[in-house]
Amino acid sequence: MIKRRNYIWLVPLSLIVTFPVWRIPVASFLTPRVTYEPPRTEDPKRQNFKMETVRILQNKNGKISAEIRAERAFTTDNPDEYSLEIVDGDIYNTKGEVTNITARQGVFNGASQQLTLIDNVVIAKESDNQHLYTDLLYYDDTKKLVFCPNKVLIEGQDASITGTGLSHDIAKGTYDLGGRVFCNTQGSISP
Repeated sequence: MIKRRNYIWLVPLSLIVTFPVWRIPVASFLTPRVTYEPPRTEDPKRQNFKMETVRILQNKNGKISAEIRAERAFTTDNPDEYSLEIVDGDIYNTKGEVTNITARQGVFNGASQQLTLIDNVVIAKESDNQHLYTDLLYYDDTKKLVFCPNKVLIEGQDASITGTGLSHDIAKGTYDLGGRVFCNTQGSISP
């Protein structure tokens, strides 16, 4: 026989028996709504940016050694490295002579002071009336070296020279040209 006080035991018993039915909705209702944001793994000093009309100056011993201008500059995945578009730069030697460099694209690494120029690279040294044309150029400012691994055309006042692989020491003023070298001279050249 069931008496009124025995009805109280039916409530916990019915909750235990029906637990699989109501557990999931009640658990999802009672779960706190917290969004977890993982900590940033980026270097806090590193910034990503895009700039228009960029001018990079390098100074050595109080004198400008290089001035690089670009229409646009972007940061890259490597720190201290910037991707440049429509590059126009001037490099100064110890005597103060200017060598102008232009290219469509470039990459400048501020830490290693290296400039890589890509696509339609033109180097103009007006003091010697020389022009160099290539598609890829590496310039190391610390060593004052220019290296072109691809085909190169050098045009001067009375000569034009083509070859593959050029190395130029700006401080010494020497050129090393590799591959099949073809030289075309006009007029007379005295020894």
